[in-house]
Amino acid sequence: MKIVDNFLPIFEFAPMKSEIEGNNFPWYWQENSHANYFDGEWKADSVPQLCHGFIEDRKDISDWYNIFRFSTIFKKLDVEIIDKFKVNCNYKTSENNIGWFHTDYDDDRKNKMTTSIFYLNSNNGGTKFEDGTLVNTFFS
Repeated sequence: MKIVDNFLPIFEFAPMKSEIEGNNFPWYWQENSHANYFDGEWKADSVPQLCHGFIEDRKDISDWYNIFRFSTIFKKLDVEIIDKFKVNCNYKTSENNIGWFHTDYDDDRKNKMTTSIFYLNSNNGGTKFEDGTLVNTFFS
């Protein structure tokens, strides 16, 4: 695992953040923030979130992908192929909601991919990994 603070220069980061957090950016309701098969049984939480998909199965699915198209973000990540790319917006809650560990794929792609998480804002949440590492989402 590699954690990089201030991954993009502010002149690239600020316009992306502004577009995604702006009034015209389309968000789509999802009933669950976590859903997956566990031991052959489909399980889903009851924590809704908003999402916007840019790429799914290596295909552009949103015109809003242009926000990132000319950024150095993918070059810096040394990306060859983007299989899935989306943004999530989680609602503020009175207590931190800790979801379960999951992978986005259960097929042969699972071990052939690298996942990257890019945070757009500061909040009281973060991402917890199976090895116990907690990445906080606080920007200085």
